[in-house]
Amino acid sequence: MIRLEGGHARSLSDEWKDLLLNQFHDVLPGTCIKEVIEDALNIYDQLLEKLTFDNGSGLKIFDEESTGECEPVTKYVVNSCGWNRIYYHNSRLLELSPFSITAINKLNSLTIKIDKPHPIASQEGECFILRNRYLIAKLSKNGHLLSVKVFGKEVTRESDEEGFEIISNGSSANRFVIFDDVPLYWDAWDVMDYHLETAKF
Repeated sequence: MIRLEGGHARSLSDEWKDLLLNQFHDVLPGTCIKEVIEDALNIYDQLLEKLTFDNGSGLKIFDEESTGECEPVTKYVVNSCGWNRIYYHNSRLLELSPFSITAINKLNSLTIKIDKPHPIASQEGECFILRNRYLIAKLSKNGHLLSVKVFGKEVTRESDEEGFEIISNGSSANRFVIFDDVPLYWDAWDVMDYHLETAKF
């Protein structure tokens, strides 16, 4: 990993290690004590000071075709994934290469062709039905998934009974469950054995 400033490359490995240190599970907020959070915030502030300008409004990355005056370019897009990604910007769809940092003005727009327009949602009683060529999902008015059928081939309305049902009969998915967590001894990593009895749906 490098940072380009006026054509001079500098390693970002120290900054990268500091960032990764704060991704360790013992440092994430909610799982650590107050002093650890204060240390992590201090490290983040130092990283922002080193790597950004104008109070974090832009990264210190400079255009490769710069005239030598080192004017910062703020319109960069980062794809940290190992596959192509689609980015929406100013009513355009832009394709990002894997593991890339690219100036927005260097990206080409994608052309999208819709071959079979069809409604994807309908209502049956108090339930909503979402469907595409590969699955049919049934949701309650509360947003609970009551049924999800997955098909090995494209599905038509005549073949609705076929397919693999993911959700057990009488069950539902997409339910949010909240548990009370009031530690008796420590402010982190102290889950009481009775917490399951406090479930709220």
